[in-house]
Amino acid sequence: MKQRLVDFSDPILSAVLFILLKDRTTGKNIIWATEPPPELGAGFADEITLEQIKKCPPVPRVLKRLDEQKQRTKAKAEVFTPSWVCEKMIGMGEENGAIPDMKKEPIKYIHSTVLEITCGEAPFLANRYDTVTGKKIPVPRRKGLFDRKLKCVNNWFDWNVWTWHDVAEDAAMTTYGYEWQGDSLLLARANMLLTWRENFKWLFGIEPDAGKVRNMAAIISWNVWQMDGLKKTVPGTDILCKIKDWKADKEILFKDVGDEE
Repeated sequence: MKQRLVDFSDPILSAVLFILLKDRTTGKNIIWATEPPPELGAGFADEITLEQIKKCPPVPRVLKRLDEQKQRTKAKAEVFTPSWVCEKMIGMGEENGAIPDMKKEPIKYIHSTVLEITCGEAPFLANRYDTVTGKKIPVPRRKGLFDRKLKCVNNWFDWNVWTWHDVAEDAAMTTYGYEWQGDSLLLARANMLLTWRENFKWLFGIEPDAGKVRNMAAIISWNVWQMDGLKKTVPGTDILCKIKDWKADKEILFKDVGDEE
């Protein structure tokens, strides 16, 4: 029996699945933007529904059959970066000053803005499992960018539960990623939420408050979004993608990011 790396029947995850399916640009659900499982009878431009996820939950690439992996690579150029490569690239970014030093400037590190392009299941952000072996990685050993931000929150400050939530939300608000395929995007969003939840449980030994779970799901549904990276649009359309500038508390078009710099 295959290990469940992302369990969509988990009460915490299933309670906010309707949020994680939202496309903040269109106001509808994210679309498949790929070939959905045949048994669902859905197409490329169809929205992903709660009923479809319950019937046929997305499976991380590493747990798919080899022929399925090859087909995704052939059809959509889907090739995931091994976890050790993600760790090395992020480490080089820190060494070169592209992002702050997490040990010397933890507050600055938590608030640094990062983006994973064509993120797939978001291994550069949330390194919950090895993308080659499929083995779950313990919380203290995770090396993704969101993992490292949460490590700063966990290790460098003496927080109570509610303060931890506030600073962890700050970390999430500056962590972005986009992906074309809807099933991979949903897995990326789930990995972000589960990473946050698992860090909280690891530190405090309890489940996070339901309201805080909804808050985090909403942040993630804005910050990890569905987009054609070349056109800056919702896949298969001319609709320009919107994201949230949390510091300014306003919605902006992704194509305009950086225009004022």
